[in-house]
Amino acid sequence: ILTFYRSAPFDLEAQYAEPESIPAGINPWIARFSVKGVEPVNGEAACVKVKARVNIHGVLTVESAYVVEEVVKEELVDESKTEAAPAEGEEAAAETPLTRKVKKLVKKGDLSVVSATSSLDRSLISELREKEMEMIASDKLVVDTEMAKNTLEEYIYDTRSKVDGVYKDFINPADKEKFVADLNEAENWLYEEGDETTKSVYAAKLAELHVVGKPVVERYREVEARANAARELKESINQLMAQATSSEEKYAHIPEAEKNSIVEKCSKAQTWIENKVERQSMMKKYETPAFTSAEVRKQRDDIVYFSTPILNKPKPKPVVVETPVETPAAEEKADSKEETKHDESKDMDID
Repeated sequence: ILTFYRSAPFDLEAQYAEPESIPAGINPWIARFSVKGVEPVNGEAACVKVKARVNIHGVLTVESAYVVEEVVKEELVDESKTEAAPAEGEEAAAETPLTRKVKKLVKKGDLSVVSATSSLDRSLISELREKEMEMIASDKLVVDTEMAKNTLEEYIYDTRSKVDGVYKDFINPADKEKFVADLNEAENWLYEEGDETTKSVYAAKLAELHVVGKPVVERYREVEARANAARELKESINQLMAQATSSEEKYAHIPEAEKNSIVEKCSKAQTWIENKVERQSMMKKYETPAFTSAEVRKQRDDIVYFSTPILNKPKPKPVVVETPVETPAAEEKADSKEETKHDESKDMDID
């Protein structure tokens, strides 16, 4: 908080205290702040408070300016202290608190501040920001292009090294020779006219090689995936059929028709997988598979989702029927009425 005594509007200028310490080419002048609306107070210079701040980025701003006035106020010294009590025989006087006069500064009104800085014009800042975004996008495109080139190069080396290795049985002999030639041609192109080209061209060249290479890789991976999926399907079939045909008490409440539906669905799934496995065993590894691991997993999900709600069906609650029980007191009362009626008949006169 800076304090000034002024009778009229005034300007404040800020500049670097040590211009030799700032980088070359930087203007040591920072800003001018014009405080408006300053007038004398009671014929004297007004006391003006200016609030300035430097933020964590080193940017100087003047947040506000206002006029304060000195006033005299009475202030209570201590509420517990009062004037002494009168002596005996004297008239009692009213107790009054002790006070003192204090001078205080009171805010009287805000002043407007107009700033003029060495910062760039807003339109120029917007233009520079757009250029920055363009450079960022350009850098990203360079990185993406380089990654696309590396991906193509890696695919050529990796696939060609496996054609006569793990991929040997999964590529059609009629396609093998041409596919290897395409890989070699792509490698030569990559180090010649394709050394500096666009991202889309690298992606298109990789897509061309995938036409033959991708199915080969998928057939290779499917061998193990199909075997695992088929094993899991058979395990689920055996487990569900065992539960559906079990004589255990926890399944006794399930209707036979529903348990039979589980057996029927599992039998169909078992027949399906056996036929598919048998058909696959008669095919070449480079031919399109008779079935995929995804199809097997779907079969397993179907029988599990169908059977689980049936096998987990809760037992019905037993029905409780209440029967009225005749109390001994009611029987004694009935017997008493019968005896009374019988005795009355004995005492009757018969003419």
